[in-house]
Amino acid sequence: ISNTKKKKNIMDALKKVISSKREELCGRRWVRQSEVLSARKRKIEEEKKEDIIEEDEKKEEETKKKVTKFVKKNHDDSEKLSKSSEKIEEMNEENILIRDWIKELLKKWETKLDEREESIKNSAIGKVESRTLDQCREHLKPLLKLCKKNALDIGMRNGLATIIQHANDGNFIKAHDHYILIAIGNAAWPIGVTSVGIHTRKAREQVEQKNVAHVMNNEMQRKFLTSFKRLLRFAQDLRPDLPPSQKVNIGTSS
Repeated sequence: ISNTKKKKNIMDALKKVISSKREELCGRRWVRQSEVLSARKRKIEEEKKEDIIEEDEKKEEETKKKVTKFVKKNHDDSEKLSKSSEKIEEMNEENILIRDWIKELLKKWETKLDEREESIKNSAIGKVESRTLDQCREHLKPLLKLCKKNALDIGMRNGLATIIQHANDGNFIKAHDHYILIAIGNAAWPIGVTSVGIHTRKAREQVEQKNVAHVMNNEMQRKFLTSFKRLLRFAQDLRPDLPPSQKVNIGTSS
C-alpha cells in the first residue's frame, strides 16, 4: 500500500510538472504569436500611413498644378479682357459721339418747336414740322440702338463720325460730301446696279463693296440716313455765324 501511495504521489507530481510546463509553453507560444501579430499589425499600419502620406502628397501636387493652371488661365483671361475692353472703348468713342450728337440735336429741335407761338403750332406748316421731328426721332431709334450695342457697321460708323466732326467744325460742305459717300457712294453705279439692259457691263467687277450705297441695303438704314440728313440741315441752320462758303443747300425731301 505504501508503495502504491508513493507511486501515486509521484504520478501526481509528474502530472503537475507536465501541466505546469505545458502551461508555460502555451504561454510562451501565445506571447510569441501575440508579438508576431503585433509586429504584423504595426507593419501594416506603417504601410498604410506611408500610402496615406504618399496619396496626400500626390493630391497636394495635383492641387498645386490646378491652382497654377487656374491662376495662369485667369491671368490670360484678364489680359484678353483688358484688350477686349480697350477695343470696346475705342469703338465706343465714335458710337458715343454719334449717339450724343443725335440726341442733342433732337433736343434742340424739340425746344425750338416748343418755342413757337400757338398759332404757328396749330397751322398746317407747324403740324408738318412737328410730324417731321417725330418721324426723325422714330427713324433714328434703330441707329441709336446700334450705337449703344456697338453693333453699327464700321464703315457706316466711321462715315457718320466724320460727318459729325466736320459739322462740329462748321464745315458743312465736307460734311455733306461725306454724307453723299455713305448714302450714294462714289462708284459708276452707286445704288448697287451693276448691269444695264440685257448686257452686263464688264466694269461691274471694278465696283467695290465700299462704293455700294449703304442707304440701299435695307429700309431701316434708308430711313435713319434720311433722318440723319435732316439733322445735318438743322445743325447748319443753328450756325448763322458761318460764311456761305462753308454751307450747302441740304434738301429735306430725300
